[in-house]
Amino acid sequence: MQSRDQVSETPSNLPGGVLLDQLYVTPPQDINTFLFSPDSGFPKSLAEVHGTTELEVGPWKLDNSSESVKRVVTYVKAATKLIKACKATEDQVYLKADGKVFAVLASVSTPDVPYGRTFRTELLYCITPGPELPSGEQSSRLVISWRMNFLQSTMMKGMIENGARQGLKDSFDQFATLLSQNFKPVDSKDLGSNKDQVLASLQAEPQSDWKLAVQYFGNFTVVSTVFIGLYMLVHIWLATPSTIQGLEFVGLDLPDSIGEFIVCGVLVLQGERVLGLISRFMQARAQKGSDHGVKAQGDGWLLTVALIEGSNIAAVDSSGFSDPYVVFTCNGKTRTSSIKFQKMRSHMEW
Repeated sequence: MQSRDQVSETPSNLPGGVLLDQLYVTPPQDINTFLFSPDSGFPKSLAEVHGTTELEVGPWKLDNSSESVKRVVTYVKAATKLIKACKATEDQVYLKADGKVFAVLASVSTPDVPYGRTFRTELLYCITPGPELPSGEQSSRLVISWRMNFLQSTMMKGMIENGARQGLKDSFDQFATLLSQNFKPVDSKDLGSNKDQVLASLQAEPQSDWKLAVQYFGNFTVVSTVFIGLYMLVHIWLATPSTIQGLEFVGLDLPDSIGEFIVCGVLVLQGERVLGLISRFMQARAQKGSDHGVKAQGDGWLLTVALIEGSNIAAVDSSGFSDPYVVFTCNGKTRTSSIKFQKMRSHMEW
């Protein structure tokens, strides 16, 4: 089964939060088939666990207007302490399916519940390839996020969202349990070697003393001091010796004007700064096991921080898309990480 998709990038998590984020020892195609193929028995098994009745799963159909594949699932949700049994209609649409990455958006409507006509619950299922396991087996990552899409404004918005959040959490805890009975979840210990490889790739490459010296001393302070020093040497070579006057004596030549006094002060300050740089560089070179005081430009250590994994990162953009980042702060200095999304042309296949 194949279809053209509407988006080329993997959709970002919905802003309501992440309900499930788990790695499984199986290719992404297998999870997609197990969850969404027409002959899958998973929806029926899940309905039995949830106490759902009158389940009807419609066939996948191509929507010519949007060029996407859709299907409709209807069922009667079991009664809870707050609401009675009610009918739900779930519209499922493939946002992306290229054989490796699958994204399905489900929009659930429950008009019979209180204020049910003012909102729809949206769920995003994203199935992507996971990291390569030490055993050589393929893995896949399933992330399910949600949001409440309000069709009309209502004063009960906060109460509706809080009630839906707890209900969805309980529901997808059961979902994860049932899914783990069919696919083996990846143990975090199995990913240890992958993380070690990532950290190993961050080790600093060895640099020669000359290359490091050029990088360290290649700044405005050093360059300007060298230029002024050379300029003064050329001046001394071209100028004729001046007569001894004022408080001068043989071997002591004092400034003869305010301008000469200012130039002498600048040279002294620049020289002091350069001597300080040279001193720190020599001390750092004596400590062969680290970059202490060199790249840090002072007393301290150069630390490389690697962000291996993050979860439950909600979107802050009103459009529902997120560009998550992490800010590392040390000694008043900040560094911001970023995530770049890859683009790829998509099609769907089972």
